[in-house]
Amino acid sequence: MAQPQSAFVPDQSGFEGLGMFSSDVTANRSATTISQTLKAKGLAVRVRVNGSSTILGRSIEPGDIAPEFVFSSVRTYEKIIRDFRLYSIAKAYFDGEMTLAGPFNEAIEVLYTINVSFDRPQSTTERYKLLLSRGLSNIIPAFAKRFESDAHYSMNAEAYRIFLGDSMQYTCGRFPRGNETLDEAQSAKFAFIADLVSHHLGELANAKHLDIGCGWGGLVGFFRQHFHTISVGNTNSASMEQYAKNEFGADIILGDFSRLRHLGNPVDFITIVGMAEHLTSRRRTELFNTASRLLMPNGLVYFQCIGKPDVWIGGDAYRIAFEDVFPGHYLEKPEDMEERFRACGFEILYKQDDAKDYARTTALWVHNLQVNQERIEKLIGDRNYRVLVGYLAFGSKLFSVGRGSLMRYVLRKTNLM
Repeated sequence: MAQPQSAFVPDQSGFEGLGMFSSDVTANRSATTISQTLKAKGLAVRVRVNGSSTILGRSIEPGDIAPEFVFSSVRTYEKIIRDFRLYSIAKAYFDGEMTLAGPFNEAIEVLYTINVSFDRPQSTTERYKLLLSRGLSNIIPAFAKRFESDAHYSMNAEAYRIFLGDSMQYTCGRFPRGNETLDEAQSAKFAFIADLVSHHLGELANAKHLDIGCGWGGLVGFFRQHFHTISVGNTNSASMEQYAKNEFGADIILGDFSRLRHLGNPVDFITIVGMAEHLTSRRRTELFNTASRLLMPNGLVYFQCIGKPDVWIGGDAYRIAFEDVFPGHYLEKPEDMEERFRACGFEILYKQDDAKDYARTTALWVHNLQVNQERIEKLIGDRNYRVLVGYLAFGSKLFSVGRGSLMRYVLRKTNLM
């Protein structure tokens, strides 16, 4: 009888991938390497297809529950195992060719180890395409002002409310106690910003405030209601503008931030929270030059942005974010941000890296996604759900181990531009 193209032995605890029957020599060699890598880290994953399974990594005892990668077919398994890295696994998961079962957090640990061990840096072709795209953004105004991530932000707002909370903040909260709920953490962030700003400006009531990149308007609405500021938001997402007006009664200026330079009256302080990640280096400089023109003398900017840490993983994790979540996003190191602040006429009054807060925020988002999976899938579809839960869970892991930076600054305008 002819041997089938590929088959699996029955489930065997502690099996290290060497007993899989397959005509694909490359796949078997790859499975062996992966198994040895996971075993060295004390990790295990059950690979399952067509009702049969095997263990890669450390031996597991009877009764232990290992995370499972469940492949839709043997052919899919062989295709992915040959190129077993974060990128290929994530794409298979997003596209429904592979599902995750068992302990989800342990599956993320396995994926993190795979990413660190088998990541591929940007190729020459990738770097060239990225430089070309950024070059076009620098020389063609219409190209620069495109909101490349609009499709991500324009998904059903109710789905976002379910996992983000009532404040609709798709940015890092603040956890002074460490056990805050999401809404408590976002309220704590608002209070934190207000305290920092009022420390330098004094009473906030009737202070003129502009929130650039206001999203769904939660921060604008909160500041108006609780601190009695004269707050206006700015977004280039029409769906976000409508939500902000309807749900928070927010005053919104729709369009690219560059149009703000024509505002007549200067403002006392500006907030820029989780928006600059969508801008190239040159556009960030334009943003801060615009902020300087809009501010009163000695006016303040509260700036919050993801930064690139020293232990950056810039291959597959970056590719996935760029292709499936935030096209056009750009990260730079804190020292590069700070050099720009000074060049644009700002001094730094406060600086803090709160990566742990971001790890906690994203972990709570993932929890809400998982417990509300059915509702959210009905609103945005299966694939969009998997993209959200996958990238946020992996991001939470990266920030929890110092491979992500969440920078908070208070800046003061020191000269007139």
